[in-house]
Amino acid sequence: MKRPFKNRRSKRMTVPAQASCLKQSFPESTIKYNRTHNGLTWEGRLRPTAMSPSYLVRILYVLGERPNVTVIDPPLENRNGECIPHMFGQKRLCLFRYKHDEWDSSMRIDRTIIPWTCLWLFYYEIWLATGEWRGGGEHPEMNDSEQKTEQDDK
Repeated sequence: MKRPFKNRRSKRMTVPAQASCLKQSFPESTIKYNRTHNGLTWEGRLRPTAMSPSYLVRILYVLGERPNVTVIDPPLENRNGECIPHMFGQKRLCLFRYKHDEWDSSMRIDRTIIPWTCLWLFYYEIWLATGEWRGGGEHPEMNDSEQKTEQDDK
């Protein structure tokens, strides 16, 4: 079971409101609703710099939970067999510090998660070239349910 966010800022944005903002900001993207889980799947292309490739990114979001962000294409590469930094299970991007409540469901995905994903991709490209993660941050300790989710991802 995933840990829901503690909403300390203000009222949660509804899933349709998040979808509308995402579509306005990224009209070429696709959005699919998952009404059973009160969520959505967003797919769109992001380019962190003019010299970067275009990355197809997928965001799975369920109201009250943190968004899960994955890069679909091109596949992310390891550097000399090293694990890619700031990833969960080498599948999902670690974009912010969960224990510090840096994101909650009152915040717009198009103004937070997507720019953070572009920044993560920028630092990934630097790491791929140099072997150094310049993005700072910390990879949080996972609780038991998150560890199980990570094991399921592998």
